[in-house]
Amino acid sequence: MDYTLFKVEDFVSDEYFIKWVKAPTEESNGFWLSWLSNNPDKRPVIEKAKEMVLLLDIEEKHPPEGKFLEVWEGVIRADDSHQLPKHPQRHTSHEKHLPTHEKAKHQKGFRKWQLWKWAAAIAFFLLSTYLVYLHLTDYGMTKIQTAYGESSTFFLPDSTKVTLNYNSKLTYATDWYSHEIREVWLSGEAFFSVVHRSDHQKFLVHTDELQVEVLGTQFNVNSRRGNTKVVLDEGKVRLKLTDEARQPVKMDMTPGDLVVYSENSKSFTKEVVNPKDYISWRNNKLTFTATTFSEIGQLLEDNYGLKVVFRNPGLKHKKFTGSSAADNPDELFEKLTLLFDLTIVKKNNQVIFKTNRKNPE
Repeated sequence: MDYTLFKVEDFVSDEYFIKWVKAPTEESNGFWLSWLSNNPDKRPVIEKAKEMVLLLDIEEKHPPEGKFLEVWEGVIRADDSHQLPKHPQRHTSHEKHLPTHEKAKHQKGFRKWQLWKWAAAIAFFLLSTYLVYLHLTDYGMTKIQTAYGESSTFFLPDSTKVTLNYNSKLTYATDWYSHEIREVWLSGEAFFSVVHRSDHQKFLVHTDELQVEVLGTQFNVNSRRGNTKVVLDEGKVRLKLTDEARQPVKMDMTPGDLVVYSENSKSFTKEVVNPKDYISWRNNKLTFTATTFSEIGQLLEDNYGLKVVFRNPGLKHKKFTGSSAADNPDELFEKLTLLFDLTIVKKNNQVIFKTNRKNPE
């Protein structure tokens, strides 16, 4: 198959290309990256096609058919010829019995209606595409954002894999390849599997509090409430920030390190942990190790938009060790209810914790 002849709509319909975008393997990465290096002029077409596959959530084994391609081809033809695509004329049984002058009038009206129909279809497609573009790009930046209770896995233009946790946002420059450094800006939580480049091009993750510098590794970053937590799973990263005296501060991490930086105290804490406990959310699992109810409340608000109210102030300091399904907070509530003899009541987006004991601590 000669991919050099492919246009955007051809790539979007190609099963091998879709599989690479949605679930890249070492083999497919090797093929497409090698192909791109030999066909650099095709990079804009490839990037647009990748964007379409991800935006439309096209299934790996089910390339798009029917209406989408019809409208897409119509748009392309209209753009190339500056006129609407032509279609065979249709004749109804009623039309066959019309006088010649009435038939001509009827056909003219039908053609006019067809033109309006196609114009409306194309306008709708272009408007939808434009609105999606406005949503994802802002002053030359591409933005990917998840809602409460929604996660997303996608690939950056360099094939770095990112899993964005609930209620999080990642931003990067739309003209990715025109920059010497690969940079992204994160608000919330994400797991990165960074592709190492032969030219050792840096990869930077910016949060409000600090900067994570990477060459090729797997790590998790959580940036919420004025704190940034970085857990290194594989490889090596370097944290950078500017202290109150405007002096650069750097800290290197090795696998198993957890570093927490507090914006309020302008200080680091560092400890050795099991990274799997901190990245289990990628497998739809929340893992807690001596986690206070107060911290659990913050997680529920950050990830699900649930506001936790403690009827008994002492509950904030209770600690829970265990796990629960990430996509079902009710499972966590059931476990806490049984273990700590609680009543947990949900009212809209509010969750009330109260003890059943007569003399609560």
